[in-house]
Parts: sequence; C-alpha cells; structure tokens
Amino acid sequence: MRNFAIVLCVMAFSVSPNSLSSMTQPAQSQATTAECPKILVSAPDPFDKTVPLKFEVHLEGVKTNDKLGYEWVISKGRIKSGQGSYIIIVEAKDYDRQGLTATVSISGLPCECQSAASASTEIA
Repeated sequence: MRNFAIVLCVMAFSVSPNSLSSMTQPAQSQATTAECPKILVSAPDPFDKTVPLKFEVHLEGVKTNDKLGYEWVISKGRIKSGQGSYIIIVEAKDYDRQGLTATVSISGLPCECQSAASASTEIA
C-alpha cells in the first residue's frame, strides 16, 4: 500500500460595502504572485553496485529556514533511510537498480507552485 500526501489550499477574500457601490470601475488585484522554486531531483548511477542508490532533491529559490516536508515514493526496492528528508537511500538488487523512479512530494510550498518532481536511474 502506498501513502500519498494531499495538500489543500484555501483562499479567502473579503468584500467591503464601498467596493460594491463602484461595480463599473475595474478592480485592482492585491494578490501577489508566489515565488515558486525550481525543483530538481538527482538520480544515482545504477551500475556501480558498490555505492548505495542516493536520490536528492534540490530546491532553487527557497530560503533555508522554510519549513518543508518531504514524502518519497519509489517504483522498486525499498527506502532504506531518509524518508521525510531531502535525501533518501534506496536499497534495490541487481536489475531493480535500473529504471528505478523516485518521486518526492514537498509540503510547505505556496499552493500555486509545483510541489512534486521525479528522477529515474538509467536502463542498460
């Protein structure tokens, strides 16, 4: 059974009585565009069986003090360590090391932003 993280975004708006009286004038938007980070996931070389399979997510444009959560799902093998962090170590045997996909879902980013990314190991 796989676990999936669900992120909900709720936006609230308020309308003042003064704004209702001037319906013919265009409204000025006060919403700000979120600064969305670029999400990159690095995949290891599956052919060097002497090193563990290490997947790592890199976020460009995020402050280091942002409180983020990381939820990883893999297509084969098992997560040996790192679930909940930006790096996981995956244990997979022989041919399962090839074509293995790791997907990370990141919580704590603005709702308007992409919050998941994947990477796969090479196939011989």
